[in-house]
Amino acid sequence: DALIPALEAVRFSITTHRGCFGGCSFCAIGAHQGKTVISRSLDSILREVRWLASRPWFRGTITDVGGPTANMYGMGCGRDKMCGKPSCLWPGICPALKTDATAYKELLRKVSNLEGVRHVFVGSGIRMDLALLDDEFIRMLAFSHTSGHLKVAPEHVSEKVLQHMRKPAGHHFETFLTKHKHWSEAGGKRQRVLPYLMAAHPGCGIVEMFELMEFLKDRKIVVEQCQIFTPLPGTASAVMYATGLDPRTMERVFVEKSDRGKRMQKALILYHLPESKRLVREARSLFKRNCLANRRVSSGHRSPRREDGPRQSGCGRS
Repeated sequence: DALIPALEAVRFSITTHRGCFGGCSFCAIGAHQGKTVISRSLDSILREVRWLASRPWFRGTITDVGGPTANMYGMGCGRDKMCGKPSCLWPGICPALKTDATAYKELLRKVSNLEGVRHVFVGSGIRMDLALLDDEFIRMLAFSHTSGHLKVAPEHVSEKVLQHMRKPAGHHFETFLTKHKHWSEAGGKRQRVLPYLMAAHPGCGIVEMFELMEFLKDRKIVVEQCQIFTPLPGTASAVMYATGLDPRTMERVFVEKSDRGKRMQKALILYHLPESKRLVREARSLFKRNCLANRRVSSGHRSPRREDGPRQSGCGRS
């Protein structure tokens, strides 16, 4: 039979839950799946895996056991009713949130022990701030459930940009990298964390993108997946994009809307690609010119002339 490419990507994956309580300002999952995580029962999932393992075309590898965020399985609010907070994880983890990873760890163990199953990998994204609450979970991921690379979505490392995104502080990413590397080496495995990053989100200018690029270079991280921000209807980030205001604080937010500026930002994430070199040089030149102009303004000289090309957030300020 002819293969269907879109099906092949998920053919050997198991969906364990729906919904996400992360509340990232750019994400629409909460709008169409809800911010309450609805988890399937253990029995239901095991029945599906047994069925999959009985098929003649199954070769023993389950590519994913997860959902929108894999390690939210079995987690949820401890209150009787929902509150009006947009996120259960930002600016910090809500005290009412049940963050015990026991249900997900038990699920991974039981799926791994089923007849006909040789490998069980986690292909969905991992929420790092939740994973860091349980070292045993990170050890399990590194020892048994990483298929060469593990997907995470820090999106950025600039604290200012992360605040606009409603994402956890950047140190979570570095801490998770360190712990996953430690357990991978302890298990004798050569594998890595694959971050998903975003360019041109509201609040992100050339300065913040150079901060991200230097972070990646210093840690020898080669990024394969990134995107230019797309405003999705109904999200807080779309409001910022359309109005230039953060709806939470009503403060002005820099928004990169020029195609050239967006491509420059993406090139700084993919700096290692030959096709990015020209845009990286152009971005570096623009960055230096604006830094010099801002220093002249701060020292009382005349206002800098307007630069051709994309607007950006200046040298260390928005």
